[in-house]
Order: sequence, then C-alpha cells, then structure tokens
Amino acid sequence: MTVRPRPPLLAGLLIAAAIVTTAAPASAQTINDARDLYAGAAYAEALEVLDAVEKTTTAVPAMREALQYRALCLLALSRPREAEQTVTRLVVTETSPRPPEARLSHTFETDDLIVDHTAPEMVEATARRAANSIIVSVRGRDRLSLLDGIEVVFNNNVRETVEQPADGVRDGREESFTLELPLSRVSNATSVEVMLYDAAGNGTAKRLSW
Repeated sequence: MTVRPRPPLLAGLLIAAAIVTTAAPASAQTINDARDLYAGAAYAEALEVLDAVEKTTTAVPAMREALQYRALCLLALSRPREAEQTVTRLVVTETSPRPPEARLSHTFETDDLIVDHTAPEMVEATARRAANSIIVSVRGRDRLSLLDGIEVVFNNNVRETVEQPADGVRDGREESFTLELPLSRVSNATSVEVMLYDAAGNGTAKRLSW
C-alpha cells in the first residue's frame, strides 16, 4: 500500500486553522471573563486576564472596573497593601497625536472600596393572621450595605419576594418590608421562613409561626 503525502495547500490550511483556534481565547479576554473568574474564586487567573485587559483598553469606565476587580482579587489573595495601591488613583494621559503641551490628561480616584461579608440584622419580624390574610412584617438594618429585600417561604411551598420597602424608597441601611397574602394561598401553612438580604448578597433567616 502506498501512502500519499498530504497536499501542501491542505496542510497550510490546517496549520492556519490551528493558529486561529489557538489565538481566539486570548483575543476573547474581556472584563466579563475577569468577573466570571472572580465569581468562581479563581483570583490569580482573574488577575492574568485583567493584565491583558488593562493593556488593550482605552475606555476610562472599563479601566475603572478593571482596577476595582484587581483590588478585589488582591484582597481575596490576602494582598491588601497592593489592593490599596490599586484603588487610590488612576491617571490617563494621551501620548499622541497632539504635541505634549496639548495632550489631554484625566485623573480620578476610585470610590471607597467596601467588602461586606456581614449578614444584616433582623431587628423585628412578625407573621400574623388577619381577617382574610396573613401579614409578614420585617424590620432590618445593616452596618455597611443597603438592604435589598426579603424572601418569604411558607411551609406549603408558596414563595414570595419583596424588594419594595414599606416607605416606597429603597435607600437606607435600615428598612421595613411587609408582605400580605390572602388566606386562600396559605390556608394550609403553619409557619414561614423569612430571609433578609443586603445589597452585597449577605442574608439572615428566621422562622415564624402564627
């Protein structure tokens, strides 16, 4: 049996395809990739992606977000000194095409970086039966973050979420939330699990009955 050599043109096409396939992941690195890696606790890998992003981006908002995620990754890796240096100040200056005396420069400082891993406090929580409804009321507060709302789960599998506070404006670290449901939806329920969340995703829970 004779084995024929691969035609040079086909071989060249295969090599080119391999090069394109290999290069694609590098060119696809974006701030979204860094965000996903951070969410997956791959902090060192996220820093590598941020290195590439910061070398290629020219948009100030994207650079600002990249710096914030760099600081978060450094904090997660127990490198607070580097994180502090990262979020202090960013200066963006043109290098061309204008002459040096006419080049634009923009300096800004990042917002205070707050890492909140503390659950909110449920100051007061009640569940009571009215004439034709069940009323669940929660008052909570948080030391660092705004309160985000409550999730209510009855033991008959009815689940509700309340994001609007009682005063109609979600703007503080202390808020009250109220849920009123008709008895027809929860007539066979005897208790309810109430969860209070803050804007950082921390939560605290309490079981109530009536």
